[in-house]
Amino acid sequence: TFTTQIVRGDSGPLFQITCSDDPEFKLSAKNPSKVWGQLKQMWLDLEEQQTAKKQAQQPTIDNTIKAASNPTTPAPPSATNSNNNSKNVSPSTSNKSTPTKKKGSGHGISGPQKIGLAHTDIKRVLECMPNALKCVNYKFKYRMDKDEKLTSKKAFKKTLKKKKDKNKNKSN
Repeated sequence: TFTTQIVRGDSGPLFQITCSDDPEFKLSAKNPSKVWGQLKQMWLDLEEQQTAKKQAQQPTIDNTIKAASNPTTPAPPSATNSNNNSKNVSPSTSNKSTPTKKKGSGHGISGPQKIGLAHTDIKRVLECMPNALKCVNYKFKYRMDKDEKLTSKKAFKKTLKKKKDKNKNKSN
């Protein structure tokens, strides 16, 4: 089981993933999508290594047939070194697997969604927590007041009241 924690970093929050099966396993990043992207890339690399290992252990049918039919005769030079414009593709290059492309930082994974921060109720609660208004780079979606004197409970109730008002206006 993987667990995501948000810890205090030197220059802001730090997102960490740990594994219950391996106490020494730990990934960290300054953003949740990046840390989950690291985990996904590790998983893809591991799968790629295992696939390559299996392919190396199992002889291919083509190689077995070639070895059985003509084990001592080398390929003629014209078959491998062609300077004309014909397209000769050797079996060794046509059977190569393409490496896994490393995408952007998140690898298509929404870190906030993975750890529950994308859920509307969680966002609403976080926006109403003490000192939430100090997050100057955050765009508030539910808490529209800037009154620092409101308690978290009152700020939360205000967000619910606005939600009810929006629902009433939509039904009219």
